[in-house]
Amino acid sequence: MTPELSSLVFGTEAPPLPPIKLTAGRLSAEFEPTSGMLRYVQWDTTEVLRGIYANVRRADWSTVDPVLSDVEVEENESHFRVLWSATHVASGVDFSWRGEVSGDDQGNLTYRLDGEPSEDLVTNRTGICILHPATLAGTSFTAFAAGQEQSGEFPTLIAPDVLLTDLEAITYAPGPGITSEIKFEGDRFETEDQRNWGDNSYKSYVYPQTRPMPYTLAAGQSVRQGISLQIHVNKVVSATSSISEAVIA
Repeated sequence: MTPELSSLVFGTEAPPLPPIKLTAGRLSAEFEPTSGMLRYVQWDTTEVLRGIYANVRRADWSTVDPVLSDVEVEENESHFRVLWSATHVASGVDFSWRGEVSGDDQGNLTYRLDGEPSEDLVTNRTGICILHPATLAGTSFTAFAAGQEQSGEFPTLIAPDVLLTDLEAITYAPGPGITSEIKFEGDRFETEDQRNWGDNSYKSYVYPQTRPMPYTLAAGQSVRQGISLQIHVNKVVSATSSISEAVIA
């Protein structure tokens, strides 16, 4: 493929590296060594999450893509772990971080970011985003958000408004007999209907839009965020019952 054709298809002059398939018992996912995105988190054949990734958005909402290095993969029948380094560099942006994904056959999955800018970074959003599959339309959830337990459902019709803000934890059933418990660490998150922008998902992202934008991360300021997913089989879980275990900075 020519660089010109690759730019049209992938947005870069070189095609992305093939994804790395990760499996631990009934838990599986795909890791993209070009972007650091974890895709298609599944329990057996049930899609639990569409994706988890980290991005840097400038004050004009343009995205500065990462460059990955030092990708390491550890895997056996019951556990997998991926480590990598990432840098986002452009005019006014120089943000570096270490990433880690781990999962096991008990249904536990984590995605963590630990980084800092080398110069003041003016940004609308820097950090982790989660994509929940659009197949959740009409599915009920419980969440701990804005300091209290809330309940609702992922909308069937495209919703123009934010679904949840100041989010710390959410649980829902992506399939029969399966409950997904997700905890957001390091900051508060927010959830919206990504179908507004033609994406086939719902999205939870760091830094709620109720806060002032853009904001500045000072040079050397530590940025630590994480997502913890636990899949429960034939068990009902409340977002409130486990929120005390989440680490919120």
